[in-house]
Amino acid sequence: MSKKKTVGILFGGQSVNSEVCWQAVRDVVGAIDRKKYRPILIGIDNTGEWRLYDSIDAQSKGPLTLLTATDFNDNIDVIFPIPHALLSQDGAVQGLLNLSTIPFVGSAVTLDKAVMKRKLREANIPTPAFIALQANENLPTYQSVAASLGSEFVVKSGKTGSSVNPVKVANSQQYEQAATAVFGHDEQLLIEQYIQSRTLECAVLGNRHPSASVPGETLSNNKLFSSHAHFTNEKGTAVQIPAKVPLKLKNQMQQLAIKACQALSCKGVATVDFLLSSTNEIVVNKINTIPDFTTSSAYPGLWQASGICYSALINRLLLLALERFEGQKRPDTLCEAL
Repeated sequence: MSKKKTVGILFGGQSVNSEVCWQAVRDVVGAIDRKKYRPILIGIDNTGEWRLYDSIDAQSKGPLTLLTATDFNDNIDVIFPIPHALLSQDGAVQGLLNLSTIPFVGSAVTLDKAVMKRKLREANIPTPAFIALQANENLPTYQSVAASLGSEFVVKSGKTGSSVNPVKVANSQQYEQAATAVFGHDEQLLIEQYIQSRTLECAVLGNRHPSASVPGETLSNNKLFSSHAHFTNEKGTAVQIPAKVPLKLKNQMQQLAIKACQALSCKGVATVDFLLSSTNEIVVNKINTIPDFTTSSAYPGLWQASGICYSALINRLLLLALERFEGQKRPDTLCEAL
């Protein structure tokens, strides 16, 4: 009988006590195949210390044993990251694990949104027009941006994930206020074309031969449809799964999701967000390589609707992480029939 592999469930950051974070830990730990894996809990507390926890309910007991380099090098086979904070959900943790040659679920290739969008354009994948600025550059006037992108456009952070929400602006005052807010948290500003559209997403799973789930749609104005399941995305917004779209558009989004992930060398796990205009034009809005993992989150929900249950998904992701690290040529066949 082969030895169990140790899975480090990595969570926390600046919001280590977040109930959403702890719920994701509970769900992932409960889904792991105990015949193959031994889970341990690794929390990053509010001060940035990495600590081992003895149980899922350890948040009420305070920090325990400090994590050392030896724990990683000798005792941990693969990391399953479930971060919920700046410097963890923005790709920093994945970069550290890469540098330390530790296998982990997912990848960190979409940290810089401007680089991501340039790569999408190089691959002829439609994405909203944009302007990227560094903090040391002069902010262009509202009039000059409007001449290029239209009178309404979106201001967002270039690197820090969802810590600063995208803001739609329609005048000079709104524009300057939004830019100031972004530069208060990030060194890069992204100014993006605004597209009146529906917002949809596909989940992607796999390494060399990824597959895409059925699409889901982010709901607005609390519109709920009783005939469809509802899950939440990483911002806590309801997602209707499956989305009500024609088969042709569904197939186009799935193909585009796979193409986008391959263009950006995403591995293991990703969600691809789309904007669908009133004329049924599809553009890729963003790619998230570390989605939420509670049982009620959108990424597992999209795969559940596509025929893969939560426990099978979690264990498949661990296999993909080890496969990528070990360089094995194991066929990636789980989702080929979808």
